[in-house]
Amino acid sequence: MEEPPPFQEAAQCVSCQASFTTFKRRHHCRSCGRSFCSEHSANQKALPQYGLYTPVRVCDDCYNPPKLSATSENAEKRFKS
Repeated sequence: MEEPPPFQEAAQCVSCQASFTTFKRRHHCRSCGRSFCSEHSANQKALPQYGLYTPVRVCDDCYNPPKLSATSENAEKRFKS
């Protein structure tokens, strides 16, 4: 089982660059470790690869990772060959 990534201390949300204050709190994505405001880390999901079987806070990017298009997948396969 992998160790979760370390939390990164940032002064701003990675997604919207809003500064963290007393009222706009910093939240860490349990999947990637980056810092987000609550708007960009409102989702939860289990991360069994880290031994986290109950849903935990994750950022929008980790909750809905971008899908590779067919063109991107083909190009990636060519480069690996």
